[in-house]
Amino acid sequence: MLTGWQRDYVDELYRLDPVSGRRVYQESLLLLPRKSGKSTLAAGLALYHLTADGEMSPEVFLAANSREQAGAVFRQMRDMVQTSAGLLDYVTPMRSHLESPDNLGIARVMSSDAKLQHGTNPSCSIVDELWAAKTTDLLTALTSGTGARDQPLTVIISTVGHDRKSPLGELHRTAFEMDDLLTEVRNDGFLTIVRDMKNGFLFWLYGPPFDADWRYNVDLDDPEVWRKANPADWITSEYLGRQRNKPSVRPSEFQRFHVNAWAEAEDYWLPAGSWDAGRDGYQPIEDGAQVTVGIDLGLRRDRSAVVVCRRRIVDEELHFDVEATVFEPPTVEGVNFDIAEIRNHITSLAGKYDLQRVAFDPWRLEESGQMLEDDGLPMIRFSMGWERTGPASEALYDAIVSGRVHHSGDPILAAHVAAGATTTNERGSWRLTKRKATEPIDGLMALLMAHAESMSELGHGAASTYENRDLIVL
Repeated sequence: MLTGWQRDYVDELYRLDPVSGRRVYQESLLLLPRKSGKSTLAAGLALYHLTADGEMSPEVFLAANSREQAGAVFRQMRDMVQTSAGLLDYVTPMRSHLESPDNLGIARVMSSDAKLQHGTNPSCSIVDELWAAKTTDLLTALTSGTGARDQPLTVIISTVGHDRKSPLGELHRTAFEMDDLLTEVRNDGFLTIVRDMKNGFLFWLYGPPFDADWRYNVDLDDPEVWRKANPADWITSEYLGRQRNKPSVRPSEFQRFHVNAWAEAEDYWLPAGSWDAGRDGYQPIEDGAQVTVGIDLGLRRDRSAVVVCRRRIVDEELHFDVEATVFEPPTVEGVNFDIAEIRNHITSLAGKYDLQRVAFDPWRLEESGQMLEDDGLPMIRFSMGWERTGPASEALYDAIVSGRVHHSGDPILAAHVAAGATTTNERGSWRLTKRKATEPIDGLMALLMAHAESMSELGHGAASTYENRDLIVL
């Protein structure tokens, strides 16, 4: 059963022209916060177009920037079919697609990370989380193939993004800047509907109101604003408050995903002053202390960094003292960084501290990591994929903003931390990344590894470095 906002949207989406009796809209953009029921609605729309829209041999595409994201709606469709005796009479669920034998229909997944099929003939396309798309290629492949259909429909459902120049940003801007459109704004300003009936385009936005310069004219940190921006009656003020107050949730990400407010940039990292506050309570790491180490190795003219992390208990909480050594790149043209310098430094740390774990990216330090392990050091391969760096980034953020990471105020490490850049995936998860950094962040990435290993529950020497495993990050 459709809930209130879903019913209102569907009623508008399937508006009929009183003269021709045909649908007014062929394309729609729906923007709303996360957890509002958009995937469930999308699955229901897709099943309707697969089985009951009147098209012969309908082709329904579930599209997103990645196959994983596109599969989220497909899985909901399949679950609906498998739990409904009525739907099972009309739909045959397969592993990777759904079939409708009565009308020879098919529903399947398409993503921009796969080879696009411009020979398709969509009767309905559901495009999920367009904010993550870098180009319009996927959308163009879908909409350009609908010419042979009687009443095709493309529905784009997404939260807002962080780049106003992205495909979603341009589509959003265009919807407000075209002339002669019918625009309706709810009296509280938190629902905006733009109708382009001439060209068959419907724009439906739940989110805070903004002015002509695209600046929000409400306080985005006001709980009343959060509540008004969320149309689903199951999204409570208590739920939103818990999301906002999670230490691992950055304010800009909360505003994007839970308030549907455009962020200024994707690479927002730390709240102002949170790193500097870590100078309070710093205790130098004494000889013989149990520590973890993170190594971020540069190649050729890049910097390299080694961070030592000692954890201790303060008022029943884990706190961390960190110290960094940054190796500058060679100043002589054509001279590469001497990797032996890093190995010698790690060996010297082994003589000074009780090394519990030494984390490194095997892509850059495989040979030296093996040599150090052969010397008896507890070397740990630290994969830079999402599964490892995502939780590690959130854990480090939590520790810094809650005042549990302490340091001496080293200006080089401070500069590397301040330059931190992030990226976000379709699920709303984020992580630190070197790829988007415009300044050196080697010290930050070494800190990320050292802190993650310090948080691990596994003991010294619990497993070989070269086993393919994920360590636990609390």
